[in-house]
Amino acid sequence: MEEPSRKRQRNESELAPSGNSSYPPDASQKKPKTVAAEDYFESYEDLGVHHLMLRDRPRSEAYRKAIEGNKEAFQGKVVLDVGTGTGLLAMFAARAGAKKVYAVEGSNMANVAQLLVEKNGFADRIQVIKGRMEEVELPEKVDIIVSEWMGFYLLHESMLDSVLYARDKWLNEGGLVFPSRSRIFLAPVNLDSYYEEHVTFWEDVYGLDYSALLPAVKAQLMAQPEIQITVEKEQLLSHPLLVKDIDCLSVSPQQLRRIKRNFELPILRDDTMHGFCVWFDVTFDPHHTYKSKSQAVQGSDAAADSGDMRPTGGQVVVLSTAPGEKPTHWKQTFILLPADRGFPVNPDTTITGSMAMTTADDNSRLYDLSIDLGELDPDPAADTTSLNGVEEEKEVEPEAEAVEEGAMPGHEKDCQCGKCRLIRAYLAMEEGREGDTLG
Repeated sequence: MEEPSRKRQRNESELAPSGNSSYPPDASQKKPKTVAAEDYFESYEDLGVHHLMLRDRPRSEAYRKAIEGNKEAFQGKVVLDVGTGTGLLAMFAARAGAKKVYAVEGSNMANVAQLLVEKNGFADRIQVIKGRMEEVELPEKVDIIVSEWMGFYLLHESMLDSVLYARDKWLNEGGLVFPSRSRIFLAPVNLDSYYEEHVTFWEDVYGLDYSALLPAVKAQLMAQPEIQITVEKEQLLSHPLLVKDIDCLSVSPQQLRRIKRNFELPILRDDTMHGFCVWFDVTFDPHHTYKSKSQAVQGSDAAADSGDMRPTGGQVVVLSTAPGEKPTHWKQTFILLPADRGFPVNPDTTITGSMAMTTADDNSRLYDLSIDLGELDPDPAADTTSLNGVEEEKEVEPEAEAVEEGAMPGHEKDCQCGKCRLIRAYLAMEEGREGDTLG
């Protein structure tokens, strides 16, 4: 795989993303760290990382079914595996009937892949190439690209950019990209057990009161999303929101630099809300084929000239990391909201706001993730109720003054709606921080 940081963090003791993804983002954490090239190569020499991924049966079985279950699509085709690792997907493709597979790997695991390819009798059809996808030259164009590129909450520390580069440079007209589609979802969530383990735990430690540490504990928990948890479907408090639907055959890297989604999420039941859960799914569709920029301009005649490689049969396979599905090594991402014991919600509550994912300035594979709660606004610069702890440089309008008093614009000062309670809790937390600083 191309990006070292993501795979290095996929061992059982380091499953948390870096501080580059923060809620709320802190000024000291806004500048992401750049991963050194030597770290990348070293990270892939650890077989434990690959053992973890190979043990992930939902992940591996989804790829096996998508490839070997669509033999008609792979039979006699030229395939490119971007970030082959141990060569698993490349060997699936060869077993499905591909006539040639180029397995590109940027780390020293390329040597391991070569060993396993030879051991399994595919040396005549699989060519392992050591190098970064953006730097290698293939002897020919390919009909299909396969890759396991997904990162935490799909895009953080993913290698989708490398796949899109390979698509635009090496994929034939009418070719396939597996997975062909990917989607990001969001929902408010109750996590009583997580909250008890990580927050209320400090109130009674072997009969001693450690609650003085709670401000620091919560600040640390809120500094970055938490992915070391498995969320059950029953813990979701609303229907899932589709944040982003990505067509891997047409999306450009520039379209993924900033993703923003407004939301209105009606709560389904009486419960306590502790934050938001984020997850993703990917789809392998053998009928969804590639149309290059030139083909899109020329229209159907170009498609006819290039030949239609779509199979008449085949099966669509979905790999989901949603709560309630079989757990994967990605699990789910949890974003903690500021509150002492969560926020009471009920079917009369509607959580409104926006979610934003923005790439870091010096590394497009790292994302800052933020959630703003407040009135919906089509202009991100107009948001006035931000829980990201960053003071905006603009004049205080009357609406902003209402927020500072603990209520949404147009709401009574002591309004008990979910939005106003969230704002008051946030303001109380900020006042506590200022008091600690002054003290």
